[in-house]
Amino acid sequence: MPGLGMIRQDQRSGIYSLIKDVSLIVIGLKLTTVQNIIMSVAQAVGASMAIDHLVTAQTFISYRYVGKEGQVWTESLVWQTWFDTRSREVYKHYWGTYVCHNNFQRQATVDFLPPLHSWIRFDASSSYHNNSLIASRAFDNWLNRLAWTVEFGY
Repeated sequence: MPGLGMIRQDQRSGIYSLIKDVSLIVIGLKLTTVQNIIMSVAQAVGASMAIDHLVTAQTFISYRYVGKEGQVWTESLVWQTWFDTRSREVYKHYWGTYVCHNNFQRQATVDFLPPLHSWIRFDASSSYHNNSLIASRAFDNWLNRLAWTVEFGY
């Protein structure tokens, strides 16, 4: 399944010195501050900021879908998938805009992705971490001529 793009979670705009300590939702109960976002963006851009100007900070998430297939070596002498377990990894992204010291507007997106960062939430299907159960369910489906089964964790 392809990704769905970035999904905005929260946003704040205002004069930096007045809103820098305001919390924004990343996902669920995970929070960050306007200051964390704008400083991450300023570091990515490589330009310092004027603290008495307007800033906008946004949080986003994106998904990466992962799966494991239970396969059976069939009488046709090929591997066939009879069970599929799917999970998703959730990643965070910051976007921000600010005015730098020479009065130019700067903006950037900071992506917290591998290899430097891990997912912030993993929505696992119930069988995802049990390889022997995946193999067993695939074999049972094949043996009993049941339909290919897909299990989702999201």
